[in-house]
Amino acid sequence: MRGRGPSGFRRYQNWSQPQSGSVSFGNSGPMPSRPPCQICNHSGHSALDCYQRMNHAYESRIPTQKLMAMAAIASSNIPSSTWISDSGASNHITSDLTNLAIHNEYQRKDHVVVGNGAGLTIAHTGSSKFTCGSSTFASKNILHCPSIAANLLSIYQFTRDNNYYFVFYSDCFYMKDVKTGKTLFRGKSEHGLYPFRIHTQISTKSGRPFALVGVRVSVPIWHSRLGHPANNTLSHLISNKCLLMHGNNSLPFCNSCPLGKSTKLPFQLSDSISKFLLELIHSDVWTSPITSIKGSKYYVLFVDDFSRYSWIFPMQYKHEVFDIFLKFKLHVENLFSSKIKMFQSDGGSEYTNRKFQNYLAHNGIGFRSSCPGHPEQNGVAERKHCHIVDTGLTLLAHAHMSSNYWVDAFQTALYLINRLPTRVLQYLSPYEKLFHKSPSYDTFRVFGCACFPYLRPYNTNKLQFHSKRCVFLGYSLNHQGYRCLDQSTCRIYLSRHVIFDELSFPFQETTNTLYAETTSLDFIHH
Repeated sequence: MRGRGPSGFRRYQNWSQPQSGSVSFGNSGPMPSRPPCQICNHSGHSALDCYQRMNHAYESRIPTQKLMAMAAIASSNIPSSTWISDSGASNHITSDLTNLAIHNEYQRKDHVVVGNGAGLTIAHTGSSKFTCGSSTFASKNILHCPSIAANLLSIYQFTRDNNYYFVFYSDCFYMKDVKTGKTLFRGKSEHGLYPFRIHTQISTKSGRPFALVGVRVSVPIWHSRLGHPANNTLSHLISNKCLLMHGNNSLPFCNSCPLGKSTKLPFQLSDSISKFLLELIHSDVWTSPITSIKGSKYYVLFVDDFSRYSWIFPMQYKHEVFDIFLKFKLHVENLFSSKIKMFQSDGGSEYTNRKFQNYLAHNGIGFRSSCPGHPEQNGVAERKHCHIVDTGLTLLAHAHMSSNYWVDAFQTALYLINRLPTRVLQYLSPYEKLFHKSPSYDTFRVFGCACFPYLRPYNTNKLQFHSKRCVFLGYSLNHQGYRCLDQSTCRIYLSRHVIFDELSFPFQETTNTLYAETTSLDFIHH
């Protein structure tokens, strides 16, 4: 490695020689037109331009390290952001470590040899990116020599790394792209030098302390620096060589991550499928924030795992679950000639009380319960809740009915869900899976629409109308008929003979009438 000569980076004149071809020494020969050099005692040049000016060995003196650094440049007042273009330097050299965006300590004992034969110690090596105007240039293999008096920009290394070329004139110089010939930078010459006034990526305008990011550190340090990112995010940065790594790439367990970012672990979908009816019954209790028209606050849900056919039973109190289960068990076991083998629910007291558990054990029914705070483990019942509630609320919204009718809406929703194809059963309906026949959709009507049931059997005299306008509230599970609500008496009629007006919704008209009356009263009051 080599630096510039010792005379301030200028192109020096050769020693002047007499016409006879012999070199004049001392005071021998004819007297020159100008005084001899005060250093080498030769004529033809001044002490400022003497080749031996900074060669202290020539004067039989051992130079200090500071003077050795001065051998590379005549003045030391050049800013650290200025780089001197040097066609004689094999490497970039800087005395300011902050000019290196990425640096490593230099382990070898090589020195930078300057023109006077002295050597400058290399403390670090690294690379950086320089910015000149709107252009950015890469600089590699930069040597950090603390004793150098100014930054040297090796023309050879710079053109090799960036595929550029330079054009030098006496008053200016240009840097151009080899492929396009486009001028990327233009600078002026100053005092016989060609300076680059550039900025590095980590340069700072103030004297405030700042942190260098170019030091290689371990994976745990990067994990902490980056705010404890996920392992896959950190691995992506490491694989793309975005981080300067030291040591192996494995991340040890971080105690802070679970304290601040602990979440529920993912639940795997269960691959167990019941092979026959009533092998497993899922159950759960749903609580309503609003009491229904008939005073119900809850409903209990039972789902057959094999067919996904479901039943719901409205309740006023949770302790009714046990009595309802007894009736449900007798009904389904008698209907399908099979026994319930396993019962699964959450850990609610309505299921885990001694009375319920003793009954299950006495009848040989296995019991499975989800962990506290883990409703996902009772996922079949929980998802069925969501389906029923979402569909029921949609029916209420479409019919413009109040939330007090949630029992009728939810029972109608479940009636429809049991008869609609589902992806879980390869697009068979639970009804078809359970009863081995396709459901009929011909009898389906729009929930909450206007209907006119045949009411002559309920008339007390022959002059009463044969029907009246009612609201369709769903289907009867124990009859082949429709449930029709008389809004004037709140009576529900069950009838097979019903005429429907599926584009008219009585509750919508009632709401509009109440709104109109309220608006009218407000107008009169004001």
